[in-house]
Amino acid sequence: MIVGRAAKKKYQMEQKIFEAGMSLFQEKGFINTTLQDICEKAGVSKGTIFNYFSSKEDILAKFGRNQAIVLKQFADKLSPSMSTKEKIIAVLLEDIRLVKKSEFDAKTALKGISEGGEAVYQFELKNRKDLSNIYKDLLIAGQKSKTFNESLIADLIVTVYFHVLDTHFYRHNRLAEIEESLIESVNILFNGIKDAFN
Repeated sequence: MIVGRAAKKKYQMEQKIFEAGMSLFQEKGFINTTLQDICEKAGVSKGTIFNYFSSKEDILAKFGRNQAIVLKQFADKLSPSMSTKEKIIAVLLEDIRLVKKSEFDAKTALKGISEGGEAVYQFELKNRKDLSNIYKDLLIAGQKSKTFNESLIADLIVTVYFHVLDTHFYRHNRLAEIEESLIESVNILFNGIKDAFN
C-alpha cells in the first residue's frame, strides 16, 4: 500500500509540474517561459522539478510520450481478427480522438515544438520514433511475406498523421473531417498511386 501511495504522490507531482509548464507555454510561449517560471507556478523548487524532468523541453515532450504509451496499449489490445490496415486506422483514429480530448495540451505541444529549437526537436524525434514503432510492429505482425520496408512504411504513416493534424487541427475542423482525411490517406498509402497513372 505504501508503494501505491508513493507512486500516486509521484504521479500527482509530475502532473502538477507538467500542467504548470503547459499553462505557461500557452500563455507566454515556450521560448519566453523559464524553469523558474514553472517552479513558481507549480509551487516547487528547481530541485523538485529535476526529480521529474530534465528540462523545460522534457516537460513539453511529456504530452507526446504519454500519447505513445496509451496508443501502444491500445494497439496491443486490438482484435487479431482485424486486418493490418484496420488496425493502423484504428490506432490513428484513437490518436486523433486523444488529441481532441486533450486539445489544450496538444495545441500547446505543437506550438512549442515549432518554437523550441534543437532540444525540443530531439525529444520530439524520440516521441515520433516511439509512435512509428507502434505501426512498424503492426505491419510486421500482419505481413504474409517480407516484401517491403516496415520502418519506411511506419514512418510514412506517422508523417501522414502529422500532415493531417497540421492541416486540420488548427482550423478547428470537425473530428469526422479529420478522421475521413486520415482514412483516405491510409487507403492511398495501402493502395498506392499506381492506379491513378494506368
